[in-house]
Amino acid sequence: GDVLTLEITGANPRTIQYPLSGRLEGLQSDTILLATDLDFTNSGVYDIVAYTNAIDSIPANDTDRVSYTQTVDVALAEILPLGFKNVGDTVYPMVKIVNTGTIPVYSPFDLILNVNGIDTIIETLTDSIDVGDTVTYLFTQGFIVPQITAMQPYYFLNIQTDMACDGVATNDKKQYLGDVNFKDLSIYDINNPTSTSYFKANDSVNVEVYIYNSGTFDSEGVKIYVEVDSAGVIIANFSETSEAIASKATVLHTFATKYRVPEFLDDTMSYDIRVYLEATEGDLDLTNDTMGTSTYALNDVNIDELGHVNWSMEQNIPNPASAATRIPYSIPQEGVIHFTLTTITGQVLHSQDIPSAAGSHSLEFDTQHLAGGIYYYSMEYQGQRIVKKMTIQK
Repeated sequence: GDVLTLEITGANPRTIQYPLSGRLEGLQSDTILLATDLDFTNSGVYDIVAYTNAIDSIPANDTDRVSYTQTVDVALAEILPLGFKNVGDTVYPMVKIVNTGTIPVYSPFDLILNVNGIDTIIETLTDSIDVGDTVTYLFTQGFIVPQITAMQPYYFLNIQTDMACDGVATNDKKQYLGDVNFKDLSIYDINNPTSTSYFKANDSVNVEVYIYNSGTFDSEGVKIYVEVDSAGVIIANFSETSEAIASKATVLHTFATKYRVPEFLDDTMSYDIRVYLEATEGDLDLTNDTMGTSTYALNDVNIDELGHVNWSMEQNIPNPASAATRIPYSIPQEGVIHFTLTTITGQVLHSQDIPSAAGSHSLEFDTQHLAGGIYYYSMEYQGQRIVKKMTIQK
């Protein structure tokens, strides 16, 4: 007999045959319902062909075809911000999920969560999601904020959707870097004295130290200790409390208490300055609480005895510098200037002799190769040396 055939090929193939019966008058049409249970839930291309067997004299119009592309896709659009948490807190994350496919999603699918790659939590989302709609989901199981370290003072929260028929896997995952509250005070730099400081024997010296609060809490102040070691003997030790230090701030503390520069047989002998912080409960990194420097004492150099030379070296311009800087200097008579650039620990990075005529000059110095930080530069002329600090910002 006469049959109407529907063939579906592609992601979910199927064939339906419908027997034709009855009477259809000339120039009339009829609509036939072939099925109500077609399944287009798998992503892919569906080619649909409908045709009848040879029942008339014009077979060219007995076939029709159509093609559809269906995409089943839910995207994990966002992990909502969680703010700063404390170690040990229980956190219930919230996510936004969008139906970015071409058909509604009716089937349940899983959400998988882990923290730092472990502590997996799986929950099932049962909501239906129409095309283009967004669902906000709050996890009913919480994760515990893990311990942090100085190398990783945060945690990684990973969440992904897991739907078997999802057609686009690249938008199923999100990672969130979780902020954790912590305390960490550190010695950033010893500003005075430095490895290039030269004080005369028996001079009284104020120690200056920069303290940085890298933590998330403001500090009311911290106790700072100083030890002066001369040839293995502690010749001075004292402590003071700094001013309050806001989170992410740096303060310069100048000690009111001074130490006296020791005497040595010659100027090549050094003594050591050690500065350290009192341990703060909960401080994340105790290794950055201590800093030391070695410096020297002048025992036999007296400017008046050598004969005063009226010359100068100015602060570099600009300061801080970035790509280049200029150092003005002036000498009363022709001579050679010995220029040196060092790190704050005394490592020589650059050294050169500059023959100069009497008068004012400028040394143009390329700083592009220097990393951001604090450096010391000096000029020596006729046995006298001037040292200044240079800051590089990148």
